[in-house]
Amino acid sequence: MFNVVPFYVKEHEKWLKLIENGNREVIYFDWSGQIWPHVVNRTARRLALFVKDKGPVKIISTSLGTQIAIKATKHTSNITKIVSLSGVYTPRPISIDFIDIYSTSDRFANVFRCLLKFIAIYRRIKRREVVLHNIRHDQFRDNMQFTDGEFKGFTMSELLNHFL
Repeated sequence: MFNVVPFYVKEHEKWLKLIENGNREVIYFDWSGQIWPHVVNRTARRLALFVKDKGPVKIISTSLGTQIAIKATKHTSNITKIVSLSGVYTPRPISIDFIDIYSTSDRFANVFRCLLKFIAIYRRIKRREVVLHNIRHDQFRDNMQFTDGEFKGFTMSELLNHFL
């Protein structure tokens, strides 16, 4: 299982603790955080090479890391699931299990989602949507407890482990 988070976040220990479970190996994959298309494409190819010999892989991604994870599926068949937290990505058809966890209050991701959907001419991606409320983009990094909706009472750790 891999967590695709920009290098500048520097919180990988916290993320690894959120998803640690005795029956799975957790590996952290980081990148520069640069948003230039050529960097995102190069990082997606690097991720695909990184997971090439790992067997079936589940990826947890945040923000633009979701775009990288989706693009990496073009280069490898090892990725079997993506769980996206507050993902920013261009909708495109993929044939793997995709869980999209986002908040209606995440203005940053919502603005970029709208722009990317427009650019992609509204291509659809088959996904399971988990809609949360009253969570900003930066709050997806905390092990907070959700106060409403389908997953009321869950912590981020419990939510992630539920979908893995």
